[in-house]
Amino acid sequence: MKKYLSRLSSELISKMDENHWSIAQLSTMCHISYHGMCNIVNGNVNDINFSTFIKICENAHISYADIFDIDDNELLEREMRKFNLTNGKMKFKLLKE
Repeated sequence: MKKYLSRLSSELISKMDENHWSIAQLSTMCHISYHGMCNIVNGNVNDINFSTFIKICENAHISYADIFDIDDNELLEREMRKFNLTNGKMKFKLLKE
């Protein structure tokens, strides 16, 4: 999980540099608190809500494949099954039906 969060942080920093975004602008754009975005960008999180992950990727135009560092769709699905999701109280794993 930590390596995926590290990649997310790297991608966010890259997008911020590329687009001249501040953390405040990015947090507003992604509908996430400034404090939460600051922790994600600075790598100070151990897990992330899946809805937050989706909001960040969608609004910052970050490919899921870049985070999971894979090209093949089937491999992406396999990696996402390993990705633990949390609602703050419980952890979940993705499964494809």
